Amino acid sequence: MEACHRESARGVTMALDAEMAGRLARIALSHVTREFPNKLDHVMTRAEEAQRPRALHPVFFGSFDWHSCVHSYWLLATLCRLFPDNPESGAIRTLFDESLTVEKVAGECAYLARPAARAFERPYGWAWLLMLQAELLRHSDPPLEGGSKSQRDFGEGMGADSASIPSENNGNAETNFVPSPKFAARIWTSACAPAPLPRDGSNPQGEGRRWEEALKPLADAIVGRFREWLPRATYPVRAGTHGNTAFALRLAFDYAQTVQDPEFFDLLRTAAIRWYTDDRDDPCREPSGEDFLSPSLTEAQCMACALTPDKFNGWFARFLPRLAQGEPQCLFQPARVSDRSDGRIVHLDGLNLSRAWSWFEIAPWTSADEPLRQIAIAAAQRHLSAALTTICGDYMGEHWLATYALLALLAGRNA
Repeated sequence: MEACHRESARGVTMALDAEMAGRLARIALSHVTREFPNKLDHVMTRAEEAQRPRALHPVFFGSFDWHSCVHSYWLLATLCRLFPDNPESGAIRTLFDESLTVEKVAGECAYLARPAARAFERPYGWAWLLMLQAELLRHSDPPLEGGSKSQRDFGEGMGADSASIPSENNGNAETNFVPSPKFAARIWTSACAPAPLPRDGSNPQGEGRRWEEALKPLADAIVGRFREWLPRATYPVRAGTHGNTAFALRLAFDYAQTVQDPEFFDLLRTAAIRWYTDDRDDPCREPSGEDFLSPSLTEAQCMACALTPDKFNGWFARFLPRLAQGEPQCLFQPARVSDRSDGRIVHLDGLNLSRAWSWFEIAPWTSADEPLRQIAIAAAQRHLSAALTTICGDYMGEHWLATYALLALLAGRNA
């Protein structure tokens, strides 16, 4: 903790360089195997099910709660790939070798299979687990110029910009549009950027194959949960917290694209269009007192994944029609955080970081409107500056905020 305070006091860069990557990695490494304090999402049906976190979750028992542990693994996997020569990468590889094993993942699958765990971590934890698996696949399948191999194959398999794939959508033709390969490839290009190879010419990325193969049964089970749940989910959840459905779809889109699963991609897109396509002139009553996501901006990110660029541009202009005039003002002003030792109030630091991610990611999609693009980038930088020095210090924020800092920094590389 003292080291974390010392690093904060020095001031931090606004770029994802080796120094920042090391800082984020050290924060995550300090808590992914820290079992207590812990906030379980655990429904018990009999007395013997009252067990400690490590017994219930052989892999994801740290970081205060299950979903924070999962996305901290995602952070570590991403940084290990992008900065393989950083000193922290060795500790990350050792952690993954010890934790991402067939036996331990089987324990996670057994927990998820319990009838009482039907809604366990839905949809937030589900989405982050898929993000982790997608990242591990990038270790096994190094990205190529123009997107990862899986992205390119996915785009080629889908055909032209307006190709259609089978879907049951009550005749809604708009769901038959698939993002063009070029557009789909930029959904996560910042995270897909290839890591530099070692000077000896060897490729360290293949080590990820054993990790993603070990985690695959859990990822498959989560995909099955999405397939079962989304057709039953009549309404979206628009909260700025864990239940937000647009955020979950945004992350799940990345997984569907990475694993080349057009049926899953279509399921996600159908849900997004069913929930959000008619939204316009969003009232945007942000922030609520415990938000860590922007319902408005996250919805826009979700729809950018679901629609072709031309259809998204039309939808976005109707959804937030006055952005060029700085309206709604609430989206442009960082939230104030009064107490970072309060686990709910500190969510607002996460809101500032996630808004930075959202604005950075939205900026390239407004490239036809250069003034609006600059407005988006300025808003992103304003939010990132307000929160980047707050990611460690008190455990209520320290166990999860670094992930949202990384999301923002990655998106900032392509804005």
